[in-house]
Amino acid sequence: MKPLEPLQIQSLLNQFHLRPRKGLGQNFLMDEAILSAIAEKAGITETSSVLEIGLRVRQSDPPSAPCAARVTAVELTKE
Repeated sequence: MKPLEPLQIQSLLNQFHLRPRKGLGQNFLMDEAILSAIAEKAGITETSSVLEIGLRVRQSDPPSAPCAARVTAVELTKE
């Protein structure tokens, strides 16, 4: 399944009245190039285990580093 495009994600967020909560430091990362740069800078490799705080809005691939061997994601909000 192909990942959602940024405009599709924004449309879904609007449709379901979802907005980041500043008090929780939430934001929505929609740029795959930035995600790859973060993973590279963090030294994440295909043997890494990653803890993702807050789930990403995607249809496919695990949250966080696409090159990690294992990703554990934790979401605290009920929305």
